[in-house]
Amino acid sequence: MARPHVLLITFPAKGRINPSLTFAKTLNRSGIEVTFVTSLYAQRHIVKGTGDITNGITFVAFSDGFDDGFKIGDDHQKHMTEIRNHGSEALRNTILARAEQGHPVTCLVYSLLLPWAKVVAREVHIPSSVLWIQTEEISNTSEDPSWAIQLPRLPLLARRDLPSLILPSGGGRQHSFALSLFKEHIETLDAETKPKVLVNTFDALEPDALKVIEDYELIGIGPLMPSAFLDGKDPLDKGVGRDLFHKSADYLQWLISKPESSVVYVSFGSLSTLPKVLLDEIAKGLLECG
Repeated sequence: MARPHVLLITFPAKGRINPSLTFAKTLNRSGIEVTFVTSLYAQRHIVKGTGDITNGITFVAFSDGFDDGFKIGDDHQKHMTEIRNHGSEALRNTILARAEQGHPVTCLVYSLLLPWAKVVAREVHIPSSVLWIQTEEISNTSEDPSWAIQLPRLPLLARRDLPSLILPSGGGRQHSFALSLFKEHIETLDAETKPKVLVNTFDALEPDALKVIEDYELIGIGPLMPSAFLDGKDPLDKGVGRDLFHKSADYLQWLISKPESSVVYVSFGSLSTLPKVLLDEIAKGLLECG
């Protein structure tokens, strides 16, 4: 019997690529064949910066019309249209090609901002799941500093607990294109019965939150962290992908100067320094996503 084969397509942004790549490596270590699809620009940076992480993972790239990278001032709407058109074509071609090569895709996993990927999966009769990496847009038009929102089974969330992206004064017009895509994501999921959604968390951390949406099957597959810092099964796995932008090395020197396990990284109000969880425990939902 052929082993499962997951095709993972991700939006070409650092915040999507790195956790998706970590997930791809987790699948690969679990004996699952993985084909990783993203834009040509993003793949160049992955291959240049990740060394051995490409072992066992097949990479496929497509041109999104911005092969030198998306720059400030570029048209977001045009970029999304190009990704949809070229990405969906690349997805179909890759699925067909892998089948002809004797490696049929058994499940499609796609990141946020790519709701059309599920439509392609339906067309070729392959089960699919969205990889929900992080919390996204919440409707909020109030500038009142005391504003808060209550979500089912979650503590009261104040403005400071939310990403600035979703606040009227923080996100800016450049992110307005995403709202229609999030709406499309939900509509696409709602067209199915009990769709599976893979979430970057784990059961022991958020047992109630994972059950809050009864119409979806939310599966915790995280924390999406390199193996060396999670379960220790792959001590050499200490990195994820590669930054798509130039960065300073000052922060790394500062981290090295601190005692081991003494720094807590806080992102979007959530603790990302998490207890170790055995890979076997967090991988229960990985073998089946359809």
